Amino acid sequence: MDLLAWKHCGERHTSANLKSELKDVAADFGIKEDHISGCTTDNAKNASNAADEHVERKGTRAAHTIQLCVRAGTALPVVKEILDKSSAVVGHFKHSTVAIAALRSKQTQISKKNTATGSTLPNSFRLRPSHVPGNNPEQE
Repeated sequence: MDLLAWKHCGERHTSANLKSELKDVAADFGIKEDHISGCTTDNAKNASNAADEHVERKGTRAAHTIQLCVRAGTALPVVKEILDKSSAVVGHFKHSTVAIAALRSKQTQISKKNTATGSTLPNSFRLRPSHVPGNNPEQE
């Protein structure tokens, strides 16, 4: 899909003003209103209303919906704490050649151990269900 126009709306983003901008863009390109078959908007009610008044079909931006969900999720204190800690760890490895060399060495060691056992996960992640006979170390 091609972008026809990108205009700054100097006025408030009411549905009436957005509808007017949409009509102006169509007129600038010599497009008759009855030849417009669709309009993609974000999820704002004013943009949806302007598109509804102007065309029969409209599409919403799935990416915008996802962005709104992710932004709300990352604002949660528990998620923010995890992101901050993760960022600090990544930052440490990005700025330390010694740390990244040690990390790669450890990854190689783990990979070699897992190749010997046939597992793709580190041994600490290999689970043995205790409810399966013979898999409970306390019974052995």
